[in-house]
Amino acid sequence: MEQGDYWFLHIAVLCLQLLIGLGQAYLIRYWHKEDISSVTKLVESVKLEFSKELAQANSDLDILKDRKGKSYSQAQQALIDFYYNYNTWLQHLLGTIPEYFTIKNYTEIEKYIVENGAKFKEAHVSFSTVSLLVTDDETVKSANECLLKAMEFDGMVINTLGPLEMNLQERDKLNKQIPNTKEDLNNIDSYLKEGDNERRILMNDFHRKKRACYLEAHNAAQIFENRARFFLNK
Repeated sequence: MEQGDYWFLHIAVLCLQLLIGLGQAYLIRYWHKEDISSVTKLVESVKLEFSKELAQANSDLDILKDRKGKSYSQAQQALIDFYYNYNTWLQHLLGTIPEYFTIKNYTEIEKYIVENGAKFKEAHVSFSTVSLLVTDDETVKSANECLLKAMEFDGMVINTLGPLEMNLQERDKLNKQIPNTKEDLNNIDSYLKEGDNERRILMNDFHRKKRACYLEAHNAAQIFENRARFFLNK
């Protein structure tokens, strides 16, 4: 397979990553205008479409590598596996849309966190193999830097989703309360407004930090990729 085909698919993967980010920005604007049921359907369709395309692009990339006729050592394969698992985890973090969760589906937050934890574990297990088999210290160091940057991103996501789940759970309880007096009604209304304000602060803080976290993790991945490519071509 020609080298040009390899780079074409590599660029395609990067383009898909960019489109995911652009799609999220559109969804956030859309959320303020349309009802949440429409947003839910749109979010799911976009996530499914991009996840399939990204998986296919990565698969094609691996197939191209195999067709180049190179037989990889265990250490080299460990680098490929780590890069795949790391990017899978990173894309899951990038795909986080807090606005998707409402009082109707906030129980799904726990499931989302568990899924993210599984990807976190896969990336770390892959790194353990890299650190065991790869003898190039700079390559191992760059892989470790990837994990550190992604863990910062991961922490920011979890620190948003945890409080968001509690906020929505409390709002759900308040919505189910039946006020007995006007004072009760005023208190509930006050709590609801306070909760809405807390949620807005969470969202604003999340989106303010998200781009910076992703770019740092992505830049670390680029450095690792350059080191890994050098090691793979030995």
